[in-house]
Amino acid sequence: MLNRSRCKDVSLSVPLNINTNQKIDTTNHYHIFVGDLSPEVENKELYDAFANFGLVTECKIIKDMHTQKPKGYGFVAYATKEEAELAIQRMNGQIVGSRPIRTGWAVRKPSSSQPKGMCFKGNLILFQIKDL
Repeated sequence: MLNRSRCKDVSLSVPLNINTNQKIDTTNHYHIFVGDLSPEVENKELYDAFANFGLVTECKIIKDMHTQKPKGYGFVAYATKEEAELAIQRMNGQIVGSRPIRTGWAVRKPSSSQPKGMCFKGNLILFQIKDL
């Protein structure tokens, strides 16, 4: 792999095409949460800010599903834990766009075990959507 290799004392960088529709499996990669993103920050700017710490395998700014406006946070993934740790340490508090950002380990939400369309309180079903 050429990325981050050296040739005549020059570090080579091979950027990923972040706009590709081709998906790679990043399940076992190390994901970083990036918070307090200013609304003007795009995926490419986020990618560029984190590319100095290793090979970015995934980069995504989360947008509202209806308005398509950014929600102010995103995720960046690296193949190695060392690269992700370095990025978390070095980027926390740095300015990306017009604001200082927060970085930390991304935590997956547990999948909901309750069926859709029902409202629970304790073990009681209070109502079903069709009842409303």
